[in-house]
Amino acid sequence: MARYPNKDALNAALDVYVDALRPFVARCLRRVPGAKPEEVIAGALNDHARENFRDRLGRGETVEGAIDANDLPHVVNRRWGEFGPEFQNDRSVINLMWVIRDARNRAAHRGERDADAAYVLARLHDIADVLRRIGRTEDAQRVRGILGAIGERPGGPPAAGTAAAPE
Repeated sequence: MARYPNKDALNAALDVYVDALRPFVARCLRRVPGAKPEEVIAGALNDHARENFRDRLGRGETVEGAIDANDLPHVVNRRWGEFGPEFQNDRSVINLMWVIRDARNRAAHRGERDADAAYVLARLHDIADVLRRIGRTEDAQRVRGILGAIGERPGGPPAAGTAAAPE
């Protein structure tokens, strides 16, 4: 049995999330007239994040590969004009992305305890919601599968003995 099953589940879902969001962000920013997506992304980041992004590009990463998970909500928020139509101008998605970013940062620090099950279940729902909103239904289903693996049955109430995720 894994020592940190909840953190492991969260990290697996976060991998799906980041892998789906990177090309989505780059695609949306390719539509900016007269600008390269890497210029638009760099312009949306603070100095430190911009330097790291450019370093990754300089090491041969693609634009998508150079986008750090922590950069995603910054870019979407600062370039809302390009993303708003994708989300039917519902800015609540930015809040979800900030919550997911914080979950990613928490999951990155192992510590001596596993993550709280209710917290992880809620974050997995958030991740699946954002994936659904960008049209990545198969990826959202993968995250729903992870939910099932840690105690929540997809499409139903949590399995006996597990905490329910907030809606």
